[in-house]
Amino acid sequence: MQLEEKSGSRKMLKFLGVLDIIFGIAGIIFGIIMFVGGGLGAVIATDSDAQVGAVAIVLVGIIMLVSGLFDLILGILSVRASNNPRKIMPVWVLALISLILNVIGVISGISSGGGSGIIPSIVGLIIAVIVFVIANNVKKEAGR
Repeated sequence: MQLEEKSGSRKMLKFLGVLDIIFGIAGIIFGIIMFVGGGLGAVIATDSDAQVGAVAIVLVGIIMLVSGLFDLILGILSVRASNNPRKIMPVWVLALISLILNVIGVISGISSGGGSGIIPSIVGLIIAVIVFVIANNVKKEAGR
């Protein structure tokens, strides 16, 4: 029995999948910390400005938690598809969704004044493009 040699795209997909798993877990942890910390801050705060700030932290925590879950799922599916390219479609769909959301994020960042806060959005967009292109290559390899 001969083992199939993985293509460069499949190896890169696996590498990015492992990174997505790591970033997803980190996002979930930080999201939970911000959610709980902001919630406690909202309960403890005595003035309305502090409560508004705490609620904003809770909302950012929720966004980080959801983003972390998305990254974790994308990472797990990417690793799975790197081992079996016939399972690439969920990765391809999530990569496309990620690409669209990152384009929206960059556009909204630019329209709101940009500044140095736009750099993480641009980096996220570049990573989303790379993942989408690699998923598309693996999709072509699988004949889908």
